[in-house]
Amino acid sequence: MPGSYTLHPDETPLYYLPKALFTPSNRSVMHIQTAPFRMLQDWGTQQAIVACDTVDGVDVNSIVFLNAQADTSAAAGFVSRQTEPLYFKAMDRTMVLSPSYGDNPLERPQNGAFNFGDNWFSVYRYPHITNSSWKDTEDENRTIEGTTITIEAAAFRIFRPIPFQSVIYNQTADAIPLYSQADTLNLPQTWFPLNENLFVQKDSLNGLWLKTSRFELMPYERQHLMASGGKTPRYRLKETAGWVRKEDLYWGQWKRHLTELPVFRFEVAGVDPYVENENGYTATRGTLEAIKVVDKKGEQTVQVITGIGAEITDTLNQCLHFVDANFDGYRDIVSAYADGGAGPNYVNIFYLFDPVAKRFVYDEGLSALPQVEVDTINHVIRSAWRNGAGQHGAAEYRFIGGKMEQTYQWDQVWGMGYFVQETESTRQPDGAWKETVSYGVEGVADTVAIYRKPDDRQEPLTRIPGTTAYLKIREEQPLWYYIQTEYPDSLQGWIRKEVVFPDNWEQVSTSFTRYTLEKVESEYGNLLALQIRDKKSGEPIQIIGPVDIGYPSGILETEDDNGDKQLIFRIRFEDEETEPLVYVFDKRSKLFVKESD
Repeated sequence: MPGSYTLHPDETPLYYLPKALFTPSNRSVMHIQTAPFRMLQDWGTQQAIVACDTVDGVDVNSIVFLNAQADTSAAAGFVSRQTEPLYFKAMDRTMVLSPSYGDNPLERPQNGAFNFGDNWFSVYRYPHITNSSWKDTEDENRTIEGTTITIEAAAFRIFRPIPFQSVIYNQTADAIPLYSQADTLNLPQTWFPLNENLFVQKDSLNGLWLKTSRFELMPYERQHLMASGGKTPRYRLKETAGWVRKEDLYWGQWKRHLTELPVFRFEVAGVDPYVENENGYTATRGTLEAIKVVDKKGEQTVQVITGIGAEITDTLNQCLHFVDANFDGYRDIVSAYADGGAGPNYVNIFYLFDPVAKRFVYDEGLSALPQVEVDTINHVIRSAWRNGAGQHGAAEYRFIGGKMEQTYQWDQVWGMGYFVQETESTRQPDGAWKETVSYGVEGVADTVAIYRKPDDRQEPLTRIPGTTAYLKIREEQPLWYYIQTEYPDSLQGWIRKEVVFPDNWEQVSTSFTRYTLEKVESEYGNLLALQIRDKKSGEPIQIIGPVDIGYPSGILETEDDNGDKQLIFRIRFEDEETEPLVYVFDKRSKLFVKESD
């Protein structure tokens, strides 16, 4: 439950802890006890504030701990401190942490775990187990051995429920003003200093203000008298509620963007990419944290987009790009966002202009696509991706009825052999998808001749270097492939099958009377293709390949007695779960075909 919580340091009853900690074991448990949670105790924790937001249907919460200590060097005689927020997701009755690695004493998962109820939560460390023995005086001083379980724990009970939705940690602005109303007609009632949290309840109707609370621990008027006669200060939680302008979150950091739109100009806040700072560190990326949209006619701020967190390589004043990404006639905001890691899988962040609300709205679909290209002429969104060195893909999208819909997808998977599998899926007018699987290969022969027809008695259309050409196989005949290639220009035509295989065909022993069977393997030992020759003339009549796509290493077996005296061979795979490929001789076509066909 969002709100302010008070630490109960004196006692943490066991019912605050998850029952799983006390499941039966092979140990004889003599005693279970709790001890103060040392990390919170050492920091002097006294209060906690919880905020609760919903992201993609999941509760994403945050906790801030507070303390206050006497400090004679401070003007007020004491200092009130806050931690950075600790973020977590609520799962059942436990919390899954999302560590930020800041200065929160519990920001690393191994430092503590959480349990919570309707109006409380607890922090605990997994049990410290000690073995001990004692004398049972009622049983002739018989020695009894057992286990003591000690659990560091701290319990927080709700002090006042407050519907906080988020926490903003001020780590850049020296001071952020807090107004009593969502306007600047009166002076601020207080200021958020650096390294303090803003506890947010909601946005204003115009989206330019945040209803926010500031919390401080203040000493009570009366101090607690200790038994020794001394006095110890006691602190209470003071809340000041009001409104913060979103643009004030980046006080003194706004820079005017060089590119503008006819109606709007823009200011940006963040960190410019830098080459070297005073400590000698270098960086090739900066960060874009916020965008301010200003109506040029009245020089009025009409929108402030916060919490962006984009990685940029351009300078801040040139990091925004404007393109009509949804083809509705209005230009939208695009910025680099993040490097995807596996090669060029970078993503951008998109804010589409809503002409009714006159606001730029974050678009989750476009912002999730890697390597986006916006084709404003054909009204197509193209995206590409790479999964390591062996798998690539691309997709196309169109806006249909104002909604982005995928219309095409292409996937390419490289295997250990010479062949590459390509799968193309195209959306049909009725909404159904049509899938086509084809193969690609790099030529092995020094020169590959491309013919207009599958007949090498004619002059070829052209010849290309085989070792540098990638050939897409679109169709095949017994001894020919119909291919497309982009080297050196877009070409298509027929090539002899043998030009894509190594020239180390090996004859396989069979009992076939009219045919000989040959196989060729890759340098890795994968079975690539089979060649059938007329035994009398020695001329090839059929090449079967590829046979290594999508399968583990294959073992060739031949026979001619399968009940019907039919010529047959099979490829059995080392993976026993993969069904063998069986080829039988078709007397009508005088070719070997897959039995499944």
